[in-house]
Amino acid sequence: MGIMKMVKDVRSIDKHLTIRGTVNKINAVHKFTRKNGSTGKLGSFRLSDTTGSIKVVLWDDKTSILN
Repeated sequence: MGIMKMVKDVRSIDKHLTIRGTVNKINAVHKFTRKNGSTGKLGSFRLSDTTGSIKVVLWDDKTSILN
C-alpha cells in the first residue's frame, strides 16, 4: 500500500497513494491508439472524503478495477 493521505493533501505528482473515501462517479473506460500504433485504455472516477473531491485517472491494465 502507499502513503495514507486525505484528498486535500493529494498533489498531481503523487503516485501509489492510499485514500479512504467514497466513489461518487465512475466514467466509462475508453480505448485509444497511441502515436506508435499500440492500443491503450483510459478510465477515471471521482473520489471524495470529508476534505474534498478529486478525479482519479487509471491507465491500461489498472482500468480493470472499474469493471
